[in-house]
Amino acid sequence: MSTLHLVVLACFLNAAAPLTADTGNQSSLRKTALESELRLARKPGVYFVIDLNQAQVVVKARGMSLKALSIIRKSVWGSVGGQQPRRLESKSALSEPDRLRLKPGQREEKAPVPALEVSDMPSRYLLHLSGGLTVGINSEPAGIVDRLASGAYSSFWATARPILSLRSVARGIPFEWIELSLSRSDAQALYWVLSEGTQSVIYAL
Repeated sequence: MSTLHLVVLACFLNAAAPLTADTGNQSSLRKTALESELRLARKPGVYFVIDLNQAQVVVKARGMSLKALSIIRKSVWGSVGGQQPRRLESKSALSEPDRLRLKPGQREEKAPVPALEVSDMPSRYLLHLSGGLTVGINSEPAGIVDRLASGAYSSFWATARPILSLRSVARGIPFEWIELSLSRSDAQALYWVLSEGTQSVIYAL
């Protein structure tokens, strides 16, 4: 074999090695996600799956799909597929749904209890999952006011994420963030159905 052929073969092997390792890592992550979802499917209760490959968020129970939400756009920071499953620890939004507030001395049974609807839910919010992963949900703007709100939301987190990333590095904690854009109705429906303690599985890219 000529020297030229040896050089070409060496270059090919060097290029293929990272690809093979990356493919193996992806297979391992997917296996972990599948095993985690199988465990959740055997238990009662609702859980949700973020499938970045299929671009959808699926709410499930006992392995059956209850509602599938299409992901319009997505961005990922960090390695988000390692820890499985992940528990929803809290939700946060700039505009939370109105809650019952009692005035001093007012009896609870006499207070009007507003019926919250899906349309009352926020369409831009954060899901804080176990292991330090944050999932940002942003809705597609439908009008000029919505576009301004969406732009402000995106600009704020575009500035805040690098700061949060540096803080995580300083603390020795991996920075993990998923940004998902859904339709307004889907974003509100997801906020409505998820509660603290809900488990999740993530199929990473």
